[in-house]
Amino acid sequence: MSKISLDLFSGAGGLSCGLEMAGFMPILANEIDPIYAATYAHNHPSAEMVVGDIREFSIHALEQTLRLPVGSASARKNHVMVLSLEK
Repeated sequence: MSKISLDLFSGAGGLSCGLEMAGFMPILANEIDPIYAATYAHNHPSAEMVVGDIREFSIHALEQTLRLPVGSASARKNHVMVLSLEK
């Protein structure tokens, strides 16, 4: 099973660096500040960077970005979403 990570509120990508050292591959990150997002994108070119307010990013957009079957991930307002994916 491949271990992947999503880095929300990513900043420049310090968490993703640590996760990469632990064997995870960052595939998606979100950062509201374009300067930090550009730094993250430079440091982690294989991950897709979504620049903007996470509150405006829908679960359906996440499913499309990750190429998941529609309805495979679910989230409710004010809850944490956890995805477990096998490749």
